Amino acid sequence: MKGTSDTRPAYCARQAASTRTATRGFPRQLETLAGLGLPLLRIEGEAELLALILPLFERASATTIGTHALLHQRGGYAVPRLLGCRRDQPAGRVRLALASGRDEQLVLSPSDRGRRLPAALHLFDADGEVLHRAELSDPADLLALDAIGAQMGLPFAPLPLRPAPPHREPVDRIGAILAARRDWDRRTPDTHLDELALDGGHSRAALLPHLGADRAQRLDPACLPGLLDLLAHLRLPFLRHVLRKGCVQAQGGAVTDLRVSGPMRLLHARKGLMALDLAGVERCWRTHWTTAGLVLELYDARNQSVAVVSADPARPAARDDWNALLARIPPLP
Repeated sequence: MKGTSDTRPAYCARQAASTRTATRGFPRQLETLAGLGLPLLRIEGEAELLALILPLFERASATTIGTHALLHQRGGYAVPRLLGCRRDQPAGRVRLALASGRDEQLVLSPSDRGRRLPAALHLFDADGEVLHRAELSDPADLLALDAIGAQMGLPFAPLPLRPAPPHREPVDRIGAILAARRDWDRRTPDTHLDELALDGGHSRAALLPHLGADRAQRLDPACLPGLLDLLAHLRLPFLRHVLRKGCVQAQGGAVTDLRVSGPMRLLHARKGLMALDLAGVERCWRTHWTTAGLVLELYDARNQSVAVVSADPARPAARDDWNALLARIPPLP
């Protein structure tokens, strides 16, 4: 574990916060790019189209910025999985799960060598929040992006202003709890993640206290610094997810270096990193997923999902060590 003055993830966290306070329908990030005179293009289509486009890129920089976490990975994309569907995704590629049909939009920003800005595809929702960004600088990837822009690109204009809809708890909360208890053991990791991604974790966070200790136990978030330090020291492979409402990005493998800057943790891996702001984690749940074993689900003060970490299915030999490590953490009374 090392101290560092690296402020990149802190910058990303501030950027995410500024995006959330931007004019609705026009994320501040895109507003900044437009202010530089870059000709933004809107790609006619939604997340379903993005799932077809992303596998064309072999050397992308893929980033999902959550409420208090960021996941960044370099490499080629697997075919993204649409929520509610099953799709196997190779472990060595960028893995995404996306919701489609929610008025999300794709925006292409061209590269600017003078300002050292890479070309990028931005996926943002109808409320103006950036869900995912793919930055591209490889010549072959840029040729593919130019072709997409030439065939599908339209001049970009902000979405009409609209207020963000308030989150509403399920009307039949008791029914939702009974249904979760009934089908919990039949759920796959994908269906668990889909439930989290559908509304950002709000509904699931409300259910966890009522599922029973064999399915969910609340832990003290104070256990997280020591746990992350131990995972880095042991080089134990595990799977990390960062979520936004409608978008999940996953990265597996061991943490090769852990950097600490106040409450911020930078978990470096071979082809990317995860940044986690522990100050934003208000609740920590240890859940048991039938086919994945023990899982940590992290939530903020507003019951939004921050991150999900579990055993890495691509390294089955490490699963028992992962489960044993999590099982030793005492639950809150």
